[in-house]
Parts: sequence; structure tokens; C-alpha cells
Amino acid sequence: MKLNISVPNDYNSEANNEAAIAECYGGDEEAASGDNGQQFFEVLAAAAKGAGLKFFRPTDFGAEWEGTKKQCIAARESLPIWASVSEIE
Repeated sequence: MKLNISVPNDYNSEANNEAAIAECYGGDEEAASGDNGQQFFEVLAAAAKGAGLKFFRPTDFGAEWEGTKKQCIAARESLPIWASVSEIE
């Protein structure tokens, strides 16, 4: 099974972007842009790996991960509210 996990992007609301910056950078927008949002990716990868998913390939705004259906469900449930996540395929 595969799952695409991404950072907030133009298709998400501004509220998701603000929540991500608040969680990862303490609300400091300059810090977030200073490292190109690297902390966003680290938080998402930690959630995916913590659920037992394995990295499959990068995407434009995140990564595609693979694992069992149970692992994909666990990852979806552990992701922060601001994450963009696909349906399990």
C-alpha cells in the first residue's frame, strides 16, 4: 500500500501553512523560509517512519511512502493537522 504525505502547499488553506510554521518554527516565518521548510519534511518523515512506513520516492511537496494498510492508517492518524495526505492506494 502507498501513501503520499506532503507539506502545506498552494492547494491547502493558509491556516494549514500557519499551523505548520507555528508547530515547527514557533511561528517564525523567516526561519521557515530560511531553511526552505526543512522542519516540515522532518516532522512528516518522523510520523511516517514511526508508523513503520518505508520511503518510496520524493514528490513535489513531500514523499510517497509504502507499507501495510495498518501502517498507512497509523501514519495518517499520527500526522499533524496541517499535513496534506492522500488516500491509501
